[in-house]
Amino acid sequence: MSDGHVRPELSLLLQCAADDDTVAGAESTRRLASEVDDWQKFIELASRHALIPLVAQELALAAPDVVPPAIVADLRARSQQGVMRSLQLSGELVAAVHSLGAFGADPMPFKGPTLAVLVYGSLSLRQYEDLDILVRREEVDRARKALLSLGYSPVSAFNASQRASIRLSGHHEQLVNAATGATIELHWSLNNRSLTHDSFEHHWWDNRQSVAIGGVDMRTLGVEQLLLYLCMHGGKHSWGRLSWLCDFQRALRAYPNAYWSRVWALARENGAARMVEIGLLLVESLLDGGALTAAAAQGRREDPEAKMIAELIARRLREQASGEPAVDFRVQLRSRERQRDRLRYTWHILATPHPADVALLGLPRALHGVYYVVRPVRLLLKHLSRRVRPARAT
Repeated sequence: MSDGHVRPELSLLLQCAADDDTVAGAESTRRLASEVDDWQKFIELASRHALIPLVAQELALAAPDVVPPAIVADLRARSQQGVMRSLQLSGELVAAVHSLGAFGADPMPFKGPTLAVLVYGSLSLRQYEDLDILVRREEVDRARKALLSLGYSPVSAFNASQRASIRLSGHHEQLVNAATGATIELHWSLNNRSLTHDSFEHHWWDNRQSVAIGGVDMRTLGVEQLLLYLCMHGGKHSWGRLSWLCDFQRALRAYPNAYWSRVWALARENGAARMVEIGLLLVESLLDGGALTAAAAQGRREDPEAKMIAELIARRLREQASGEPAVDFRVQLRSRERQRDRLRYTWHILATPHPADVALLGLPRALHGVYYVVRPVRLLLKHLSRRVRPARAT
């Protein structure tokens, strides 16, 4: 895991993320911990990549006498704070699922506590700050009323026309509980329309698996759907956070008998096979996960473009290049293997109205199409305003 061109802080973070519980893995963790010069930088990196719980556990097990006591205490405190937050959000999820069911919706929670239990085996090892619940499009109003009855309110106070516009072009609404501070993203589509085709959405509901949260059984994404979703989610963000790669790596470990022929078939249908390949290559190169990705060999095609993109993303993560955005338009285009999906993504960025556009204009539902004209103009003006610099006094 160590690399002469990688800062010791990041080398140690990658080692902890790999979760190598062998004797050799523990020795490597101790050695890398002894090479760290800036422990505050290490904590900042772990926090930025949402890996505090994993790091705290790995260092406590493998290198408790190597890490400075103050750092051990800091990591333990941050981890315990995260555990309390996870338990609170789990309680919020149980209440939300009960309420949505009572209002006639069929909720499917994903990420958050369900992913933590399924692939990490514990609520305490995955860091998350909100909850995500998917419902069918025709159930959105019922689900929304259910959450309002629990004390949640929209983060953005849109009127009925604005909400109708957002449902046409968006895929979720954020609601927050002022009393608890919990945020729920209510989804009517799992991803934005540049990533998932409407005709594909029904597949997310196939073969759902059960998971118990707080003693309550919930139904979440099926195994093959989950593996695909994690690659698409990480790919959507250009894998800019190591925790997303850890999610995928832990899922590979949790489901060694997944039907990869099904994963590849779903991925190709939705134009996301390259995103899956990139995810597999990153697990192999950054987390030493070659043994975990072997099961995906069936149906895996060599994709030189995927390899180049994975190498670029891995290099960015290793170098922590501050001058490059985590999400890069060119990387996003190259991550889509079909020309029509590259065009969809471009259209999504340049023309599809976002909540900011809806909030700015507040057009009635009948004039929704005007947003597609206004957004490119607004983006152009925003770009031009950034390029204009006031003359410097001399």
